[in-house]
Amino acid sequence: MSIKVMSWVWDNSPYRDDALLVHLALADWANEDGICWPNQQSIAHKARCSVEHVRRVTRKMESDGYLEILSVSKGPGSSHKYQLKRPTNGGVLDGEIPHIEEAIPHIQGPNTPHPSPKNRQEPSIEPSVARSNCIYCSMLVDPAKGHWCSALNQRLK
Repeated sequence: MSIKVMSWVWDNSPYRDDALLVHLALADWANEDGICWPNQQSIAHKARCSVEHVRRVTRKMESDGYLEILSVSKGPGSSHKYQLKRPTNGGVLDGEIPHIEEAIPHIQGPNTPHPSPKNRQEPSIEPSVARSNCIYCSMLVDPAKGHWCSALNQRLK
């Protein structure tokens, strides 16, 4: 599965409803080059439609230039080999798909946002040396020594 191909289909597929599900199912099986070879029954199962609908949609995608059938099934037990395409450039990988940083202009360049101020102090991991009140009996306690808590009837550290 190629996230790059799936993202492209989510963002650019011209299809709707069941046809979009078929396009997404093919993209889900595709490698980085947009090539996949699921059988039509598996596509129909994933897209929740009939095998005949898969055949209609793949023919339409092929005529629209979004799909190329690289090799045809040799009968039962085998499947077509598909390549997902972008009609303007040829293949899914022709032309570079912009990275996230390029797609979000405010993250790069001279107008980079300032980092968060370091005005938050994390609590100390080590126990405080200062005296504090026991939360159970309200007795003033030195944490280094501990005390006998009358509320819990045990020694606390």
